Amino acid sequence: EWSSWMKFDAVQELTAEEIAQLPPDTKIIGTRWVHTDKNDKPRLLAKALAKRTGKTADQIKKEFPFEAKSRMVVQGCQENDNGIRSDSPTASLLAFNLVCTVAVLQRWILVACDASTAYLQSQGIDRLLILRAPRPPPPGVAQHALFRAKGSIYGTKDAGRSWWKKLFRTLKKYRWTMSKIEAALFYLATLMALEKELYLKVKRQEFRFCGKNVKQKDNTIAVDQFDAIESIDYMLLAPARRKLPNATLTEEEKSNFRALIGQMGWVTRQSRPDLTVNVSMASQSMGRPTVKDVVELNKAVKMLKETSEAKWRFVASDLTLEECRVFCFADSSFANGEGLKSQCGYVVGLTKESITDGSEHPICLLETYSGSIKRVCRSTLAAESNGFLAGAEAAEYVRMILMEVKYPTERLIDLDREFKKDRVLCFTDAKSLESSINKDAGISQDKRVRILLAQVKELLGLNDYQDDKNLYAIWVDTSQMLADVLTKCGCEREPLLSALFNGTWRREPSDEAQRKKEQIRAGRCAQKLFRCLSALLRAPGSSQGSPRTCKGFVKGRFWAHEVTSRQSTLRMAEKRQRRIDSWAGDAPIRMPPADAACQEFLNTSECCSHLQPALAQLKPAT
Repeated sequence: EWSSWMKFDAVQELTAEEIAQLPPDTKIIGTRWVHTDKNDKPRLLAKALAKRTGKTADQIKKEFPFEAKSRMVVQGCQENDNGIRSDSPTASLLAFNLVCTVAVLQRWILVACDASTAYLQSQGIDRLLILRAPRPPPPGVAQHALFRAKGSIYGTKDAGRSWWKKLFRTLKKYRWTMSKIEAALFYLATLMALEKELYLKVKRQEFRFCGKNVKQKDNTIAVDQFDAIESIDYMLLAPARRKLPNATLTEEEKSNFRALIGQMGWVTRQSRPDLTVNVSMASQSMGRPTVKDVVELNKAVKMLKETSEAKWRFVASDLTLEECRVFCFADSSFANGEGLKSQCGYVVGLTKESITDGSEHPICLLETYSGSIKRVCRSTLAAESNGFLAGAEAAEYVRMILMEVKYPTERLIDLDREFKKDRVLCFTDAKSLESSINKDAGISQDKRVRILLAQVKELLGLNDYQDDKNLYAIWVDTSQMLADVLTKCGCEREPLLSALFNGTWRREPSDEAQRKKEQIRAGRCAQKLFRCLSALLRAPGSSQGSPRTCKGFVKGRFWAHEVTSRQSTLRMAEKRQRRIDSWAGDAPIRMPPADAACQEFLNTSECCSHLQPALAQLKPAT
């Protein structure tokens, strides 16, 4: 470690004369040694998986021996932070996924570089920083020696920013171009010269990056966090506590609950978005968490561990960078959160323009989100509109980055004004939202919803009425909605997991999904009939459910809405005929009595033909 400090000329040892010339108010900052075992975490993970892998303790110790690492760091907490900037940009998850996607589309090899002793490479510091040697001192250094720092070193408050400035100057020197929109995202110029100047350790196609395992094979990139998932532990509660689901957590339990939310949140955001909504719901309950919230989060941990081998893959296909279009799936769940707040979620990615024809198409997922809508919504349509607007904004952001990738030398204002913009493909499973935003008539009575829909139209591009096929929203069945699992707990996770792994999606529901929907409809019909029968048996004065009484009661209750619909039709017809009669002078028609209409409908064979499938769903005992 000390040889690295000398190699990069990080500090200068002061002589007795230089120490005497220091200003009287000079503050001396201490340093210390930090000792770690680099194989500690891999060894712990191997022990946790010993039952699955069958490895003994001796085999694990031999595979992961003790590997010591010592680092000399500055105790930055002792330094005054007045006027010291510590901010430095880092690439977002969207930037990482975009790099993987472009590498797959362009048939590139994915490369990861690690700068050796990066914080020692930053040269230049604009303040006087005097350091005291640690205990024990490095080889050849006196016990009470003092050093003057020549740059920001490990532990100083501006160490990260100094390294960022060093990296930016070097990349600019070799004509790399930084994105104007996404911080710390650069467009490639050359890599060979950087390896020597920044002392890079280069790994290709298989490496570990920011806690994620990345592997490229056959032009397909797979990302997983298997080891991070296995390291997550359940939050244990005493059996007596589990019997009190509404009991509030103690301060110690709150701390453990908060830590578990942080662990789950990191994994779900990076590689497992199918369980993001569970973490979001748990974080919303931190105001007054209860035992029930802990139990629900433990269920999510169990589901995560049962599918720990699931991967987020970027699959090679015939999709090209020039023809790809940005899409988003947006969905919302009305008033299912804390304080009757609604939950929204969206999925953004790249695909072909012909994805709407119903066949299977390649997709590359770039970003997912699940969170509560800050405004309390008054209706399902309002919640869907808020979620749709959030998804459209995220998709528009990705579209601008994609245009910048294609034309890196153009200004953003020129890309926005002069270049042709392909409309984002926005999908929703809400029929009410799809009809409200696509049709010019039938405006919602909710003024807030009108404003939201106007914002969506302005964001995606106003309608020029040249093409009636140019839609703002595209309706899909709920079974094919990728964002449905991001809005409520307990939803089917398979559609999103399949899209993440296979990199494909089709608009038309599969035969299995259609069968499931028919079974759900038949089950609802049977439950409705069962409730009618139960109400009859509980009714006072009933003749113990005789066949004649049961038949009349069930028919009357089960098909009352059909009769009401026919009565409404007759009323509308009578009103229309009265207007005509007022012009022609004839007598108006009269609607038949309601009882007669009900009896006429119940005596028809149509009622019995609809009732038979519902009766078939009931158990013989019922």
